[in-house]
Order: sequence, then C-alpha cells, then structure tokens
Amino acid sequence: MKYAVEVAKAGSLNKASENLYVALPNVSRSIRELEADLGIAIFDRSAKGVTLTPEGEEFIGHAKEILEQIEHVENLYKDGAAKKQKFSISVPRASYVSDAFAAFSCTLSKDAAEIFYKETNSQRTIRNILEHDYKLGIIRYAENYDKYFKDGNNERNVLTEFNSNNTDLLNVEQVKEKLMQLDYVKQELADWYGLYPKKFNNKTNGITQRRWLLSANPRLAKFITDRIGHGWEKDLSKLKELEKFVDDEQSLNELLEIKLANKEALAAYLKETQNEIIDPASIFDVQIKRLHEYKRQLLNVLHVMYLYNRLLNE
Repeated sequence: MKYAVEVAKAGSLNKASENLYVALPNVSRSIRELEADLGIAIFDRSAKGVTLTPEGEEFIGHAKEILEQIEHVENLYKDGAAKKQKFSISVPRASYVSDAFAAFSCTLSKDAAEIFYKETNSQRTIRNILEHDYKLGIIRYAENYDKYFKDGNNERNVLTEFNSNNTDLLNVEQVKEKLMQLDYVKQELADWYGLYPKKFNNKTNGITQRRWLLSANPRLAKFITDRIGHGWEKDLSKLKELEKFVDDEQSLNELLEIKLANKEALAAYLKETQNEIIDPASIFDVQIKRLHEYKRQLLNVLHVMYLYNRLLNE
C-alpha cells in the first residue's frame, strides 16, 4: 500500500523506487501483486510514466488515510525515542567501493544510523544527489569525459573532488623497475627478464560483444537492436546511440526487467543443476570462464569470501 501511494505521488515507478530506497523490480512486483489481490488496475503504464485509473484514484485516497492513521499511532509510541541518523550514498558497481563501505559500516553501532547504499551509473548518481537528497555520490568515467563531468558539476554547483586513474598515462618502465625490487621477482623472474625484457609489458583486456552480449545475453541484445538497429555487433562505438534513452522511463523499466529475468533464469538453472537456491532480488557477482591462480578472477573469489567472513565476525 505504501509503495502504491509513493508511485502515485512520484508519477513514476523508477522515481518511487528511489524515494523508497527499494529496488525497482520489487516495487513493480508489489504493485502487480496488489492489483491482482484487489482485482483492479491501479495504474495505467506508458513510456512517460504511470497515471492513476479511476479505481486507482479511489484506492489511493483510502490508502493515504490508512497510512496517516498508522503513522499517527506509531508516533504515539515513539515519542522520546532517539531518532536515527540517515545516510545515503550512490556509487558505481565496484568491489573496492563496496569493500570500503563495508569497512565503514562496521564502525557504526547497529542503532546509530540507517544507511542506504545504491549501486548505479554516473548519470543516475548525479541525479540522486540533485533530486533525491543523497548525501554522497561517487562516479567514475573514461578520461575523455573528464571535461564533461567537471564542467557539468560546476554548473550544477555540486561539490566534487576528482582523481584520475588513466591507464594511458601508466609508465610501464617505472612499473618494471618497482617489480624488479621484489624478492619474488629477483629470485624467480630476474633471469627470464634479462633474456626477454620485451616480453614484460602491460595488456588491457576488452570483451567480445558477439560472444558475451549477442550470444550469451539475447534479451539485452534485442533491447539494443530494437533501439539503435544493427551494426553495433561489429562496432561497439555505436552503443553511444543508447544515450538518447537514458531518461526514457519505458526503456529503463524494460532494462531492469531484462536484468531480473536473466537473474531468475540463472537462479532456476542453479536450482536444477546444483540444487543451490539463490534470491534473484539480490546482487549477483558472477565469475565467467576459468579461474587462474595468478589472475584477478581468483582474487575476486577470495574477496567475496573475505567480505562474507567479515560480515559474520563483525
């Protein structure tokens, strides 16, 4: 009921989910279940958002009265109780950010604050700060977008601090010199480096879109083709055309539905083949391909285990 009132107020499922600090698929599912239980359509949905049906207007009127009464009763018994501090942060999807935030959260007592942690993209992070009263936002982007973000945030009067991690500026020779000072390298690799110094160099791996997107994620591939046509399969720069849909409510909702459908499919596969039950509404950290003992894939697994043990112990 609370979700329905907030959706009616915001005029958008997406905005309502952000105001409620609840994942959009959960809000959407709750609304559909509520409509099914009541046997009415509360909202008419379109690309521009949602609007109340006549039955929905009547329901929301009664729901507001009920929620106001509940709030009044709760306040009667909350007088004198210390109010919790609220803190919200919007960040990119990155393990180093979640690790730092987990460490910060562990320093707080359970009753000290209510914390909301939102993982999203850079544009949505900026909107969360400007429009949804988020206290802190972290964004990351390619070096060629530096001027765009800096100038934009100055115009919006957003307090920012920028740090660069441009791999193009990496001095490979300096890295080699530092590596040669390590005991392991001196003992195991020094002779090899002396014979084949040019074989020690850096590589940046990308993705093969025809394998990991077109073949492995047909729902998302169709989503892209429906909006920008073919051509992106061989030229990833064409994906930039998707930026025109960044504020399109229907596209954003469909994208989230695709993500949820893929997670539900994976959950069903794991249940059938491994007898493992996972919640599709949770965050998935998926490891693709083989695990190398010397590569970051294994480090990622160890990091997940590390965070899990910290949650248990702290």
